[in-house]
Amino acid sequence: MLFDLRAKERKEELFGRDDELLETLRLIEAGKWVAVLGSRMTGKSSLVKTAGSELSIHGFRFLYVNLLGVRNAEGFVSALIDAINRSKSLFEKTKDFFSMVDGVQLGVGGLSLKISRKPLHTASDIFLALGLLKENMVIALDEVQELSSFSGRLLEILGRVFATYRNISFIFTGSMFGLMRTLLEPSAKSPLYGRPPARIVLRPFTADTSTEFLHAGFSELGIEADTVKIVDVLEQLNGIPGWLTLYGSKACVERLSHEVALTETGKEAEKIVIVELENFLAGRNKELYLAVMRATTYGARWGEIRKSVEARIGVVNPARLSAVLKSLKAAMFIEEKEGFYRMIDPIVRGVVLTSKPFSF
Repeated sequence: MLFDLRAKERKEELFGRDDELLETLRLIEAGKWVAVLGSRMTGKSSLVKTAGSELSIHGFRFLYVNLLGVRNAEGFVSALIDAINRSKSLFEKTKDFFSMVDGVQLGVGGLSLKISRKPLHTASDIFLALGLLKENMVIALDEVQELSSFSGRLLEILGRVFATYRNISFIFTGSMFGLMRTLLEPSAKSPLYGRPPARIVLRPFTADTSTEFLHAGFSELGIEADTVKIVDVLEQLNGIPGWLTLYGSKACVERLSHEVALTETGKEAEKIVIVELENFLAGRNKELYLAVMRATTYGARWGEIRKSVEARIGVVNPARLSAVLKSLKAAMFIEEKEGFYRMIDPIVRGVVLTSKPFSF
């Protein structure tokens, strides 16, 4: 169902991403690793899970690892173990290998992580065990930028997998900062230098695709879409697939009125955006970043942004301002075309412009 709030897992459910799906499958089948880039709620998880389903049909084994909220090496290994436990057939095939992995223990419910001072050694051994299967395997690391705190050691592990196990491929998702940037722009010292993943970029739907999506979702549930209301939805939610899906679920599944569905969608989307902004701004100069974001809400050039920021917080070093713009662009909060910077998501725009205080 198009308005199902869970990530899509079947080709017939994935709307508007045929080209990206075909390219992902082509790259994986050619032996390339893939990075799926996009701002929040653009359907990265849906694309990856659908690709995994299609690859499974063609003889690949697919392992999906959700990294959202993972902050340390122990969390990474736990996420790996959870993914393996969810794949019963994979667990059965690998349990003899895992019985020899330090830091992992076998139990009735599957694998579990023992307390270890070297969890990344455990992660390396898990990939070793998977490589020894000699099956073509695709491992999806969803929201890989969450692993930035131990990116150096993880890159060593990934480099070893790349060099040793041709049967293992990775799909990474996220936005272009932290570990994802390191993967895609490796330095000469990086274990992945000269062999970065191929990029698949998910952009918001166009107005036409958004309209087609909403019409198709309404029709699927036996409801006739109102063109005027759809125009209203697009003005407030733009072409962000996740927000369009949320609205569709409220309007068609919960059967709320158009006005209430749109209001409730905005409220729930705001909560998600605020949490993401909190995570992104942690450890950064929040006053500077928010001033820059406010300056780009409806689009501006570098000089205009500088004037706006300095009017709010005082003189800003030009190099520092450029670095902030680069960071916001990498995180896909803003986009830049021919020197013109503009905020992508109208929900983010509303949160940034609001006068109510942030918890950060």
